[in-house]
Amino acid sequence: MKTALWDIESSDLKPAFGVMLCAGIKEVGKKSKILKKGRAGSNDRELLVAVRNELEKYNILIGFYTLGFDRKFLNARLLRWGERPLERKLHIDVYRIVAKNFPN
Repeated sequence: MKTALWDIESSDLKPAFGVMLCAGIKEVGKKSKILKKGRAGSNDRELLVAVRNELEKYNILIGFYTLGFDRKFLNARLLRWGERPLERKLHIDVYRIVAKNFPN
């Protein structure tokens, strides 16, 4: 099973106002991939599609707060451009594990 760690960076926390700036994707046991386009106004469509397509190559996705933010942001921006969202995958969000095991 192919497993990847991932994270995105955006210009705003709200997908209606922000754009995706870059994404880091690292297959376990392989070199990291950085996908970026730079700030080109609000047109992040090409980057979003590239990130989605790369993530769909993996069976398992792992990240920190990726279910709470990254996946939602990615999918909202994809839908804004009329693109299909990221397909559902086994997704391990480390934030949820930490929050459950180390409550305030």
